[in-house]
Amino acid sequence: MSDQELKFQEKLAQFEAQIRQAQAEMAQYNEQKIEPLNEQLALAQLQVQETQEHLLQSYLEQKKLRKQLQRSDLDKEYLAQLLAQERADKEYLAQQLKLAQLQVYEIQYLTEQLELAQFQLAETQEELFKSYAAQQQLEANFDQSLEQIQQAEELLTVLVNSNNG
Repeated sequence: MSDQELKFQEKLAQFEAQIRQAQAEMAQYNEQKIEPLNEQLALAQLQVQETQEHLLQSYLEQKKLRKQLQRSDLDKEYLAQLLAQERADKEYLAQQLKLAQLQVYEIQYLTEQLELAQFQLAETQEELFKSYAAQQQLEANFDQSLEQIQQAEELLTVLVNSNNG
């Protein structure tokens, strides 16, 4: 094998190693970033659902308390405490809902970042493939030039021999 062929084989091996490394990095990124994000999204969705269920339960209890208030002479202080607790519960649940929504937005942002990184990786791979194809063409041109030089040398040798003989 000529030095050119060895260099080409070396570059080809480096190119293949770069592709394998990029694929491994993408798989690792998916495992480390996307899977936890999917888990966070599922958790956030569960929190939203629980918050909605709690709000519904709170509403039903409030409705029930209002009916009881109409039918009986409950202590006003007790009712005030219940209403204050209900307001506090609503505020807490509203905060939890906002937090869950923020987590959903964060997951969406991170998903967009991953898609961008995947697109950039695809572009890089495409550029590497183009570079590889150009190198293949250069090698073919080099081989063809070597053949032409050898043919010219043979022709020159024949001409020199015929001029001398």
